[in-house]
Amino acid sequence: MTHSDRIDELEKKFTENPRRYFPPLANECRKAGDLDAAIAICRAHLPQQPGHMSGHIVYGQALFEAGELAEARTVFETALGLDPENLIAL
Repeated sequence: MTHSDRIDELEKKFTENPRRYFPPLANECRKAGDLDAAIAICRAHLPQQPGHMSGHIVYGQALFEAGELAEARTVFETALGLDPENLIAL
């Protein structure tokens, strides 16, 4: 399955249940190099689910890869507030 196929599959699931599928969709966009889409998805959906750990991790990774280091740090610090032992956030 290509990134494009996986993204298409996740977009369908996201349409049905955005609360559940926004982190996997954002992560696939990130892995495909579409950092703007990954960041936009997280910015749109994390405010409704501030305790969504994987959402914070994907958001932080996308920001880091986009060179937004200060904002990435803030997001990872938020993630550490939820799970102080999360290896990615650390």
